[in-house]
Amino acid sequence: MAVKLNGIDQAIEEIKTEILAKEKELSPLRERVMEKERDIFALRSKVVALDNAKKIINGETVLTPQARGGWNIKRTKNGDASNPYGGFDYHRLEGLTVRQACMELAKAAGGVLACKFAAELMFKAGIVRNALAGNSAAYAVGTQSTEFTKTGPGRFTLTAYKTAGS
Repeated sequence: MAVKLNGIDQAIEEIKTEILAKEKELSPLRERVMEKERDIFALRSKVVALDNAKKIINGETVLTPQARGGWNIKRTKNGDASNPYGGFDYHRLEGLTVRQACMELAKAAGGVLACKFAAELMFKAGIVRNALAGNSAAYAVGTQSTEFTKTGPGRFTLTAYKTAGS
């Protein structure tokens, strides 16, 4: 059954064939762009790896992605001088909530809550699933709780210690 095309239908068909021709022209260009994006991603990964290596050489703490998701804090050979929880036994945190753990850690460090290190200890104690979740939880406790005041990036001071010392 042959259908006779009127002017509009014929224009639509011409536009469709033009679109197909343009898509054929663009296909190799898209492949080259995707290849360049993969190259850029590989180069960025190398930069991150070299930056982490530099941090490890300098004795800093490095966040590394884990194969099964999440992040882990890797302690370097020299430790970290800004860690206020030097010899804290993380077993004291087992069975506590995140807020209770943050309060205990702040009390143990003279009223200072350092999120990065609190996250590692809460992870070891089994309070949070990974160190990144612990960092987020400690930061949330610090910002949302009235017991803490922010003193710097990722650092909070226990208000009770500020007023008790004054």
